[in-house]
Amino acid sequence: MIVAIITLPTDVLVIIFESLSIPTLAALSQTCKYLHFAVSRFGWTSHLLANLRFSPSTSHALSLRPPIDQVKYYHLSDVAWRGETFIARPLSSAWSGAFRKPAVAISDSRLVVTSRTLIDSYTFHTPRVPAHSPQIRKEASLELGGGAASVDVITSIAPAHDQDGAEFYIGLASGNVARMSINISGSGTRHLPTSIEAIHSGDSVLALSSKRDLLLGVTQNGIATISNTRSVEILDLKTRAWTCQLSTNHATFGLTSKAPLIVHAVQPSGMSKRPTYILDPTSQDTHSKSAVFGVCGTPPSATWGSDQVLLSGWYNGSVNIHDLRTSTRLRVSSSASSAPHLLPVLTFVEPSVDPIYCVATGGGSSNYIAAGLARHGMVAFWDIRGPRSTGWSVYAPGNDPSPVYSVVLESSRLFGVTQARPFVYDFGPGVVEDTHPSFRFSRAEAQVFKKQGDGPGFYVTIWRHSQLA
Repeated sequence: MIVAIITLPTDVLVIIFESLSIPTLAALSQTCKYLHFAVSRFGWTSHLLANLRFSPSTSHALSLRPPIDQVKYYHLSDVAWRGETFIARPLSSAWSGAFRKPAVAISDSRLVVTSRTLIDSYTFHTPRVPAHSPQIRKEASLELGGGAASVDVITSIAPAHDQDGAEFYIGLASGNVARMSINISGSGTRHLPTSIEAIHSGDSVLALSSKRDLLLGVTQNGIATISNTRSVEILDLKTRAWTCQLSTNHATFGLTSKAPLIVHAVQPSGMSKRPTYILDPTSQDTHSKSAVFGVCGTPPSATWGSDQVLLSGWYNGSVNIHDLRTSTRLRVSSSASSAPHLLPVLTFVEPSVDPIYCVATGGGSSNYIAAGLARHGMVAFWDIRGPRSTGWSVYAPGNDPSPVYSVVLESSRLFGVTQARPFVYDFGPGVVEDTHPSFRFSRAEAQVFKKQGDGPGFYVTIWRHSQLA
C-alpha cells in the first residue's frame, strides 16, 4: 500500500491529503521518510487550506509558524472547545460613570470596544516565546469629541474593511455615522477626529453592518440606510428596530413587530422596498408582537453555513437558524404581495429564557454559536453538531450584572462586553499572563476577581443546560 502511495504524483497526493484527518496525516508521516517529507511539505498546508479559520486576532502571528504548528494550535483549540476549557480574562478595569450600549468589533488588525464616548483599541502581536498564544495589547484609549458634555454618544460600530484594518464606522445617538481611522504611535487618551455624515438626524443609530464597500445602518425608529461612496438609499421600516445584518445579496433587520425578523434583497440597483422573506420563530403564532435583538451570518470558514444562513437572537430566549435556500415556507396570507414566511432549520433555547441581546458564530471548527444574555453578564454556547440540551452558559469575569451587549466569536476566542468592561474567553493553547492586556484592579474589583489556580485565568461559573433543563 505504501509503495502504491509513494508512486503517486505530488498533485494527486495533495488532493488526498486534503481529505485526511489530523490523526491520519500524523500516522502517515511516520510510515517512511518520503511520506514524512510529503506530509511536512504538503499535507499540513493542504489541511489548513481545506479547513480555513476565522481568527483575526491570531492569524498573522500563527502564519509565521510552520504549518504543523498552526494545525496543532487549532487542533488543541478544538479540543478545548469540546472540553469547555478556556481562560477567562477582563480586558480592562471597570468604566466609570453612566454608559450606554457598549459594543465590540474586530478587523484584521484590531479589536475595538466602544462605550459612550470612549473608544478602546487593541492590536494583535506575535509572542516572544513561539509556543505561547498570540498576544493582544492595548493600543490606545480615544475620546470622541474631547469628552465635551454635548458630544455625541457612540451606539454602534462596524469594521470598514480597509486594507490595514484601521478604519471603522461608528453610529451615533444623533443619527450620524462617522468613519474613523485609528493610526496610533504610542498610547494614551487622544481626541479622535471624525468625518461625519448624517443618516437621520435626531434618531439614534442602533446598529451598523458592513460588507465590502457597502454600509447598512438602522435607527431606533426603523429608518434603514444602505450606502457606499457613490449613493445613499433610505427605507422606512415603520416600526421599532434593534439590529441589522448585511450579506452579499440581502439585508436582515431585527424589529419589534408581529414580523420581527425580515429580509430585503440587495441588488446592484439597490435594496428592495418590500421584504423578500419574513423569518418566523418555531412558534407559528403571528398575532402577538415579539422582538429580535441580535442577528449575524456565518463565518467564511463554516462548513455548515453560507451567505444564505442567518442566526437570530429573540426576546423569548431562543436562537434560531434560518437557511434561505430551504423550500420550507409558510404563507399566512393568500395575498400575492405577501412575502413568504420561513421557519428555522434549528432552534436553541437557553434554559433561563432570558432575552438574547447578541449572537455570533465561530469557535472550534466554526461549529459553535454564542449568545449574549440580557442579565447577569452571561454568554450561552451551543455546538450545532451535538444535542441542543448539551449547551452551556458562563458568567463574564467579575460577575457583572448587566447584559452582554455585543460578542465576536473567533476560532479560539470570544470577545464580549458588558456595561462594566470588555472581556475574553480564550480557548487557545499557550495562554500566559502577558497574552492579554494587564491593568490594575481597584480595591473593590480585587474582592470580586479571583484567580483560577496559579494560571492567567480568573474564576467564572459555568452552567450546563442539561443540568438546568
